[in-house]
Amino acid sequence: MQTAHLLHDEHVEIEALMKRLHGLVRQQGLACPGEADRDAVMSKLSEIIAGIQTLLGGHLNFEEEHLFPRLAANGEADMGELLTAEHEPIREAADSITEIARTARDEGFTAESWRRFHRLAFELADRVICHAEKEEMALLPLVEELLSADDDMELASAHAKSRFKTGP
Repeated sequence: MQTAHLLHDEHVEIEALMKRLHGLVRQQGLACPGEADRDAVMSKLSEIIAGIQTLLGGHLNFEEEHLFPRLAANGEADMGELLTAEHEPIREAADSITEIARTARDEGFTAESWRRFHRLAFELADRVICHAEKEEMALLPLVEELLSADDDMELASAHAKSRFKTGP
């Protein structure tokens, strides 16, 4: 099944992205990045934010727009509803982190904005990693079981088209 394989590979990429985010905030700690650290932090952060917008956003959109309706048509709407409910807080945290990072890029972090970013980064990383693990254990076996070869081909094609659709 191409679709299950593509989703698995994407989970690996997303988890690596979240680990980079987690590592950045853990390394910096609660101390607001000063002028000396600003460029290094912002360089890493720009790369992470771009990944959140494209990779994570594209993944969630693909599932909701293409995969979950296909599962529902095969009698498995509950799985899509459960996972979609988890997408909303992921999107909210991703949007907040992106907004804080954009402001920090232009104005720098304040002690307050860094504390908020720090908290949200851990929250997002934890949510996304747990969500990806849930999909690995429950969703991917279901995809392999339910999808026909034609469905799989259609979804793999839709995945390629939506892979970098922006917006978490």
